[in-house]
Amino acid sequence: KKLQRTQYTLKRISSSRNCNILVRSVLALNLYFSDKIHGQFNLSNWIHNSMMCHYCPKLLFQEEGENDDGEPSNTVDYGTFFLLRLEKPIYDSCKLLLLNRSRQRTLLSEHYLKEWSFLQNEANALDFYLTTSPQRNELSSNSSYNVMTTTNWVLLQTLFLMEHYVGLSIDTGLVHEHQDLVLAYWYWSFLYSAHLNVLNSLLLAQQTASNASTEESNSTTTTPRSSNNNIHVENSNNKKKDVKSSNKVRMKQECSSTASKAKKGNSSQNISIAEINVENNLENLLVGVSRFVSKGIFQSIISCYQLKIFQPAPTEQNYRFTTNEIIFNKRFEAFSVLSQPPRLTYNDFLQGSDYSNVDIEDLIHCATESFKHAKSMLDKILAILASKEHNDYSTALYSPIQKTEALSLVKVCIG
Repeated sequence: KKLQRTQYTLKRISSSRNCNILVRSVLALNLYFSDKIHGQFNLSNWIHNSMMCHYCPKLLFQEEGENDDGEPSNTVDYGTFFLLRLEKPIYDSCKLLLLNRSRQRTLLSEHYLKEWSFLQNEANALDFYLTTSPQRNELSSNSSYNVMTTTNWVLLQTLFLMEHYVGLSIDTGLVHEHQDLVLAYWYWSFLYSAHLNVLNSLLLAQQTASNASTEESNSTTTTPRSSNNNIHVENSNNKKKDVKSSNKVRMKQECSSTASKAKKGNSSQNISIAEINVENNLENLLVGVSRFVSKGIFQSIISCYQLKIFQPAPTEQNYRFTTNEIIFNKRFEAFSVLSQPPRLTYNDFLQGSDYSNVDIEDLIHCATESFKHAKSMLDKILAILASKEHNDYSTALYSPIQKTEALSLVKVCIG
């Protein structure tokens, strides 16, 4: 969870008004030097640990071995190449949070989101290879690949940047009138819903994989093995291993060494499973709170339209050089390069914001229920933050949400 801790800490610094340009510059200079994070930690280790915490299978980054046919497995090659490929985009996304917020939005729209669209395609290709290659026999017991875990991990990082992009539009004042805020909060709620769906699918994959491994271990303890067959397979495997070992290249050796370093990094810098579970629980609750709060604000603005407190956005007749659809497309133009999540259109917004057939009392009740759900989740977050289990770990310093932030959100829900 070291990567997630760093991201949440830097995001907190990005939204803080107490960090001036000098503090941000010093943090940016010390973020990555001597080819290591803070000059001490291997970034590929952090990425590997983050993937493991989000239930990516160990087979993807295990040390070099052989498949069931006795041939050297290429799984570690593709997995390690992908780790090395992720280093630069992950570092850029962390450094981005230390820049000026207006510059953050520009870089996201012009460079970083495009890079993550390429990474989505590469992760999808890696998952497809692992489920269709000869190594698929090794994955047969790992049903987590039914949900493309590597692709979903990349999608989580993409959603983190997309949510930050929409938040920057509000923080910088680019979106300030209710006609624009209703667009931003509607899109924000969609992104948080997609975030929750990905987290739930990964959690379900981990639970399914653990159940499958338990069943497999139970079957192996009850099924006897034939010693003669094992000797025959071992001899044939040794012959094939001697033939294939002569074809290894230097790049493959470097990839294998990187994978072994990642594995050693896990043992030397362990975070307890209980600590990971606490942080994962807080992360899921925080995403749920953000979803319900943004949805509640969106429904509150729509109810104000029906009560004639606010006037809806002007129609096309009031514009000379633009339309509402063009304004919507320009607001979220940066998302057009991404294949996942699918980009929403202005027609989607019109359908999602059409409450003409809903009574105003029901609409206000829906908004109230959204804030109540967010309040109940915040109560759980505050209980976790105040628990002895949370304070015993270092998560108190690197938590996805601090107590003061949770209390400020409680005021929003109550108000």
